[in-house]
Amino acid sequence: MKLETLLFLLLHVYLTLAKQPNIIFLMTDDMGSADVKFRNPESPFVTDNIDNLAAESVRLSNYYVHPSCSPTRASLMTGRYSANVGVSIAIVPGSPVGLDDKYPTFPEHLSREGYETYLVGKWHLGSHMKKHHPLQRGFNHFYGLLGGGFNHYTKQAGSGRFDFWRDFDVEYENKTHSTDLFNKEAIRVVRKHVEDKKKSPFFLYLSHAAPHDPLQAPQRFQEMCAHIPNYRRMMSCAMMAGVDEGLGQLLQLLRENGELDNTIIAFSSDNGGVPYAGAYNYPFRGGKLTTYEGGVRAPGFIYSPQHFGKGFDFQGLFHVSDFFPTFMSMIKSSKKIEKANELDGMNQLPALASRGKK
Repeated sequence: MKLETLLFLLLHVYLTLAKQPNIIFLMTDDMGSADVKFRNPESPFVTDNIDNLAAESVRLSNYYVHPSCSPTRASLMTGRYSANVGVSIAIVPGSPVGLDDKYPTFPEHLSREGYETYLVGKWHLGSHMKKHHPLQRGFNHFYGLLGGGFNHYTKQAGSGRFDFWRDFDVEYENKTHSTDLFNKEAIRVVRKHVEDKKKSPFFLYLSHAAPHDPLQAPQRFQEMCAHIPNYRRMMSCAMMAGVDEGLGQLLQLLRENGELDNTIIAFSSDNGGVPYAGAYNYPFRGGKLTTYEGGVRAPGFIYSPQHFGKGFDFQGLFHVSDFFPTFMSMIKSSKKIEKANELDGMNQLPALASRGKK
């Protein structure tokens, strides 16, 4: 082996080992808790990539979120219960409220750790005041919608308000399904980092607006779900198939560039599914907007073989607010978490690493 080749390989190994892990957090919107096979083996939904990754992950068997969109997202961002940051219900269109800037966020902390931070998809933590904008709350880049939902093709919400953005600028795109656009943007972001080993680690919050209604999906995904006779169930399946396709593309890109094992990947739904929109929460009672198990118990997992080895079912309680302090421990954060004494979330790494024995 030539000396130059050996030096290059040693440099590659050094950069890989020295670099903090990338983080991808994939969140779905209004997904049924029984609409993935790793939670319900009888599910007819097409979620092979999600399920295969879950098989290699720590599967959170007793994982809880809040009953609706904004509260869960606020809790994820801050490591606190939603009521403790003033976001106890979903933020309605036209409301001037949002996640107050006095509460430090997860991406703000990661930025201080040297991460480049991206929000691709749904924000829903304030859309009418600049101080609530993602770029003011720790994200370096934003591509998606500020509100709670829209027509997945026209990007119009409510009575016609357009809600699709790149950073602070309007993104005029009204023909392509939002899931396809978010997947394409996520691939662009990840490729930029994994193909240049000198780039900083990244945090990608891939916050899909699917399968939130309106029930819309490209024809190719509807054909994949044609085995489901109920129309709404079929359309919800088709929307999830789009999310699943995007995850598969991300995994392939990370694997081809040797970055998969250096990337923490978490998966969660934001709340229980909506039965009238085709979601299935069995055997739990209730759904979105209820505090029954069907409204607050969600499918979730964390992929990180460097920390956990082979996949297993974690039976301990885990709340969405736990991700913030747990991730900080996983990346061996060198910075002190601002107002750490006010966090409601717990560092679950010791429990996860011991497979629930601690």
